[in-house]
Amino acid sequence: MKPTIPLISATLRLCASLLFFAALKKHVTLPKHFAANGYRTLTTGKIYHDSGMPKDDFEAIGPIPGQRLKIDARIIPETPYGARGLWDFGPQTYADHLFQDHADASWAIEQLQQTSDKPFLLTVGFYRPHVPLYAPKRFFDEIPEDNIQLPVVRENDRDDIPAITKEITASRSLSLLRDSPKMRVHRALRNCFRSIPPSSISAVCQNETTSMEPVSFHC
Repeated sequence: MKPTIPLISATLRLCASLLFFAALKKHVTLPKHFAANGYRTLTTGKIYHDSGMPKDDFEAIGPIPGQRLKIDARIIPETPYGARGLWDFGPQTYADHLFQDHADASWAIEQLQQTSDKPFLLTVGFYRPHVPLYAPKRFFDEIPEDNIQLPVVRENDRDDIPAITKEITASRSLSLLRDSPKMRVHRALRNCFRSIPPSSISAVCQNETTSMEPVSFHC
């Protein structure tokens, strides 16, 4: 949201406090630039990391539910594989309209249906796919678990990236895939699929050999 690349600003990590780095203070954010040029500015959902936002950044602010809702039930017990905090996945049983992205999209549609006497900037930040990977149960019924082939996990997958990249992206993702029970990884993939257009899923599922070998999914 700032017109400065990380190489110049040195803001390599993701958090709302980065908005106040010295290298960024002389720059205005995108919505403030639009506002200064006669636009009405509106937002909903996750535009900044952690859903943080500078003061008075937008004129109208819709729902900003956050990554996890109070009504979300934890599905995978916390484990040494990294399944803790936001790292959870599986079906939630509450109504579709209560999910974050449904609420954000609905609010955005309401704004688009209203008339405006001046141009506007509307930003909509969808939360999924992102941990926790929650979705309505019906999506699990549409993608049978037996039809999913798990990707091969290469132990040396991160060996060819720079040391600074390893430090910034320190993750337990490989051990999560390698050591977690197969059922849990299947569940995570099915949640990820629910955020992908059906046509894209079909194309991936039908392509058993890709340039990204050995990862493939058979549906």
